[in-house]
Amino acid sequence: MRQLNTQDPNGTRVLRNPAGWSLLAFVRGRVQLNAMTVLTAGVVVALVYLLIVPMGAQLYASLRGPTLPYVEGATTGIQNFIDISDASGLGVTIRDTGIFVLGSVAVSFAIGLTFAWLVERTDFPGRSFLFVMILIPFIMPQIVRAQAWLLMLSPKTGIVNEGIRAVLPFWERGPIIPQSMFGMVLVQGLGGGIFFFLMLSAMLRNMDSSLEEAGRVSGAGFWQNMRRVTLPILRPGVLAVLLLSIIHTLGVFEVPLLFGIAAGANIFSLRIWNAIQGSGEELPLYGIASAYGVVFLILTFCLFVIYAFATRQASRFATVGSRGFRPQRVALGRWTWVIMFFLALYFLINAVLPIVILIWQSLVRFYVPFSWDAVSSLASLDAYRFVLFEDQRFWGALTRTLIVASTSAVLAVTLSTVAAWIVVRTRSRFGGRLLDLFVTSSVAIPATVAAVAFFLFYFLVSDWIPLYGTMWVLVIAYAYRTSVAYRITYAGVIQISNELEEVAAVSGAGRLYTLRRIVVPLLMPSMFVAWLQLFIIGTHEFTIAIFLVSSENLTLPVEIFSRFSTSEGTTAAPNEAAAMGVLLTLFVMVLVLVLRRIVSRIGVHETAAT
Repeated sequence: MRQLNTQDPNGTRVLRNPAGWSLLAFVRGRVQLNAMTVLTAGVVVALVYLLIVPMGAQLYASLRGPTLPYVEGATTGIQNFIDISDASGLGVTIRDTGIFVLGSVAVSFAIGLTFAWLVERTDFPGRSFLFVMILIPFIMPQIVRAQAWLLMLSPKTGIVNEGIRAVLPFWERGPIIPQSMFGMVLVQGLGGGIFFFLMLSAMLRNMDSSLEEAGRVSGAGFWQNMRRVTLPILRPGVLAVLLLSIIHTLGVFEVPLLFGIAAGANIFSLRIWNAIQGSGEELPLYGIASAYGVVFLILTFCLFVIYAFATRQASRFATVGSRGFRPQRVALGRWTWVIMFFLALYFLINAVLPIVILIWQSLVRFYVPFSWDAVSSLASLDAYRFVLFEDQRFWGALTRTLIVASTSAVLAVTLSTVAAWIVVRTRSRFGGRLLDLFVTSSVAIPATVAAVAFFLFYFLVSDWIPLYGTMWVLVIAYAYRTSVAYRITYAGVIQISNELEEVAAVSGAGRLYTLRRIVVPLLMPSMFVAWLQLFIIGTHEFTIAIFLVSSENLTLPVEIFSRFSTSEGTTAAPNEAAAMGVLLTLFVMVLVLVLRRIVSRIGVHETAAT
């Protein structure tokens, strides 16, 4: 290569290679130019691996079988779909699952809408206290809460049935039978009201009350105003929340597992679980389980399409007022005391009693009705002493739970943040919309379907990707909920002015440098909120963990369930399980309070900085 001899101002001889430097400058320019392409491709590949690849393994398994797809004698075809379509298969499963899901969602919607309306649109006293009380059941893990309800609804000794019989002495046992469709709908519906409350309260808070006021001035009564004004305005948002709740309830496994097996209910999640577990000398029917998963995945994606359309149309119904807008609150008058009585009864049954029953179970070896004689003769702190100071399985399961929950939340938030920034800042509307739908599509995958998909994929590729049975398979599986973090970080990116990034570009900063030094620090409050939500979900996660469980990756919710049950020859220790549930609930509650304080401090600091 030709070299030129030149001299610098001091007279020193210097060898220069203009062709070489030009090539280096060209390479640097191309790398800088394609940095966003590489980042976008990396995010897409990671999301495909996280969402699409396991679904592909499930589809493959559904077309093979009836046992493992790769065993000798496995056939290829649609026989698995034919097998689940017989008289006692798919039709009955869809019917029972529909009753369970729609019944639970109806109960949850009624509770959530009532509480949201009381908090946001009335002069009900102590609204802040009411808000906190509604959120208390969210702190308790679902598997622990379901077990507490199973004790509360015991036909003979359950405190709820005993209270009903004390007021209405028409029954010798019951009248509520927990191992029934009504029992499952009741428990799941009461627990699901929190989701509707959080979503609907935000809608009511931002809705201009002038239209309702105009209706009242025109002579419309309360119910007519609600039917003709309030609900039509909220319709798009309510439809989206209903669809999300239906998809979520389809993947619920804790309540059907504890309540449904004894009743023989053909709930979708139980069908999959029973097929994978096998019975007697029969091998697990992975093909059958996969076929059920594929069918319900198609159903949920149809719901997701409707959800995407509803959210796209929601902006047409925005009615937030201008500056100085204040929602008009309805005076409850003499109805205040009646409402307070029913609210107190609800909180007693849904928030207080489950915790009290769980604590009582932790104090006695086997559950007996509460009495002072039982307290003096049976109650002890032996379970807490053993769990805290002698039980290494508890500390190991707790450590794994925290590691998996925190790490998976970091992974999901990182991918969602980069995806949100790419979608908001991209110049390609089609590419941005496609990536937006792709990241959001995880909401259309019920937890049970995701659990089966991850189980099959990592089980089939264990020779090449040895993650099955380790904590890392749980980290990847938990992180599939990218839509939860994406919606939060997407809203945060929209609020960041593009001027800051333009100034950085003018100053010579590349887009990756701008993302790391400007966008991410400003997004930190939103990212932390998203991480906190996913972390709480991860500490509670039971459905995915139970499908991927092994002795090396046992998490605390699965350990609690194993000690409540007597499956696989284990000895039941309900007092130890209840003690673990109480400790986990207290630990998560304290951790959430501390992290929320950190979030508020970060938010104040970042606001002041900007």
